[in-house]
Amino acid sequence: LLEAGASLHPQVDNPGEIGTLHYLLGIAYIRLGKNDAAAAQLKTALEQARDANDRRTAEEALRSIVPR
Repeated sequence: LLEAGASLHPQVDNPGEIGTLHYLLGIAYIRLGKNDAAAAQLKTALEQARDANDRRTAEEALRSIVPR
């Protein structure tokens, strides 16, 4: 479902929403053990969140990218 939403990316003109979508997809990939896909989604989330001045999503994406 999230992947379907991500495919709508070109139709959505709100970087904040796009960033949140990529963040959620990244988290889903982490839980599935798909770390490379997760990192790619979280980096995109970070970029989109920064473009939208969405500090919360940017911080969450950055925390999720950095290994614990």
